[in-house]
Amino acid sequence: MVNRRWTVLDFDITKLGEFHGRFDAVTCISVMEHIADHETAVRNMLQLPAPGGLLIISTPYNHRKHCPNVYKRPDALYGRDDPYICRFHSAKEIERWQQLGERLKRRELWRLFSGPVWATGNRIAWERTQSDHEPHQLGCFEFEKV
Repeated sequence: MVNRRWTVLDFDITKLGEFHGRFDAVTCISVMEHIADHETAVRNMLQLPAPGGLLIISTPYNHRKHCPNVYKRPDALYGRDDPYICRFHSAKEIERWQQLGERLKRRELWRLFSGPVWATGNRIAWERTQSDHEPHQLGCFEFEKV
């Protein structure tokens, strides 16, 4: 994987090993939901930003409830035959990630489906929601290294 402007790391984030880089920002876009050991992945990613640096994660999200694999739900629109999981996270996982030593600086919630959670109901035009009480299926989180 190559990007001419940014450093791209292509390795298993659950096995950080000897890598100890320091970056202004680390992004994990639409990946966390497919990692079984998501807490180790977050713990390792939190080691990468320099002090004051950012870790930005987008993932399927429902504030109140967690699901280890939405593709196993009977109302899932797709994914039943996929060989990998698609977890959606909840506020409990975000709180645990913060306890690893980062400050949640900003959060956005988005609605992409008409159903209650990720990949349920019908696809709709993306809508940004304003509160935990409005329907949402995607969370974008910006953590700051303290």
